[in-house]
Amino acid sequence: MSTTRGLASAWILSVLAAGAGAVPVGQQGTPIGAASVNPCAGLAVSGFNPQPGGVYGVGSADRNCAEQTSAVNGTAGATAVKSGVANGDLYSATSTASAQPGLIKLQAGNSGSFNTPFSGGAATAGWNDGITLLNGTGQGIWVFPIHVNGSLSANGLGAYSMASVAIYQNHAAVTANGATAAAFNLFHTLSDPIANGTVAFGWDYEQVVFETSDYGPGHPQTLNHMTIDRTIFFAVPFTYGEEFTLGVWALDVAGETASGGPAVANQATVDLAQTIQWAGPGYVLLPNGSRGLQVEIRSASAFDYDGSASAVPEPASLWLLTLGVVTLWRPRARHGRTHRA
Repeated sequence: MSTTRGLASAWILSVLAAGAGAVPVGQQGTPIGAASVNPCAGLAVSGFNPQPGGVYGVGSADRNCAEQTSAVNGTAGATAVKSGVANGDLYSATSTASAQPGLIKLQAGNSGSFNTPFSGGAATAGWNDGITLLNGTGQGIWVFPIHVNGSLSANGLGAYSMASVAIYQNHAAVTANGATAAAFNLFHTLSDPIANGTVAFGWDYEQVVFETSDYGPGHPQTLNHMTIDRTIFFAVPFTYGEEFTLGVWALDVAGETASGGPAVANQATVDLAQTIQWAGPGYVLLPNGSRGLQVEIRSASAFDYDGSASAVPEPASLWLLTLGVVTLWRPRARHGRTHRA
């Protein structure tokens, strides 16, 4: 059963007070055992896609942003709303986010046109926790499930929606590079014999991405609606008895793929209010390729990571899920006269 390591309440309060009115803390600045959200709505929102755990925005004349960071094992929640006229067209954008250990909820919407300059709603949200895995010795790879449930929609030329989930270890995106290379090469060799961990670009990291977009009727990239009900498996290398910081963070965008086209109305939505949720303790993949004993999880928050909400596949079948579900995000071309990276 998960236990609470405990953090001094006075220290947490001082961290939160120091962050009030400052640059959003994001994944790196969120205290261990706490959660944070940063929704934004307005113009120049959907033209840039930071990592899920990054800082989304601080607000501007054209964009409203909100932020909240919780206490240990608390819930953070905030909403941003912005509407107006841009390039002669009306737009209306909203974004709502909440997060606590084990649970993230996101909703966003945008109503504009292909002529409005990247109107949209977006947010980053997630939690950090101090994790120690017990009931074993030496090293292993912890494989654990996150369940994503909700829907995306994009209707009208230029409409775009996306949602993504990524994990972080010790405040860094989990990649197949650097210090974790050996462990992840082992993991991919054992569980994914077809795509055995080769990474071509330095920005690749463990992340799942869902998206819909409207490039016009009959266009091969047009997908107007997506219903999501998937369990995603992530993996982190660890040493038994040594604490590390685990972050589970999400990003959503409901907006536009480009700006500067005809004044064609469009709408986009993200509805993940049905949750991005911890789905069970997972299991340990040992260095010899065998499956370890049931993992015992000690956490800095009071959240029960040992609770199980879904079945976990054997290592031999895990690569099928990985190939079919997890996407490594890379920038992609967007249509229109004015593009944002």
